[in-house]
Amino acid sequence: MSAANAAVHGSADAPSRQAQTGPQPVEQLFQLGFGFMTTAALGCVAELEIADKLKNGPKSVALLAAESGVKEEPLYRVLRALATAGVFEERAPKTFALTPAADLLRRDAKGSMRNMMLFLATRIHFELSPEMMHSLKTGETVVEKVYNVSAFEYFEKEQNIRRDLQRCDDGFQRSGDCRGAGGI
Repeated sequence: MSAANAAVHGSADAPSRQAQTGPQPVEQLFQLGFGFMTTAALGCVAELEIADKLKNGPKSVALLAAESGVKEEPLYRVLRALATAGVFEERAPKTFALTPAADLLRRDAKGSMRNMMLFLATRIHFELSPEMMHSLKTGETVVEKVYNVSAFEYFEKEQNIRRDLQRCDDGFQRSGDCRGAGGI
């Protein structure tokens, strides 16, 4: 039986649907496929300090938008999308609260991931990721392909990216928690 048939019809080798916990395979692939959008959303809420604004309890999107200087409906769509991933919780219609994941987006949270989310949501990652296949085929880094310089030269030249990366590193060293700090 082909892998595709096994996925659709099941096989002795495939885990049973009843035994599986967590997201279904299709949901898991959608979550991974839309990861770039989730990263952008996380960068936005980190920059707007939404988690800090929710530190003392749930707030309406209208209030969060007013406090952040952004439009209410787009902010609602971002928060709702992140809530489906477990980052925020919609307690009442258009009213959001922190979850343990969202709490890590606060500036003062122990093990804060705020700076890392800001760094991961920078333009460099969205420009480099589509060139991963080039790297697999040639061995050349994606930085060399996109920017025509080595990664070291790029970070030396782009002080703002280097500064953002240093903030991430400093945050992890202060918290002593580097779980998940790696990447692909």
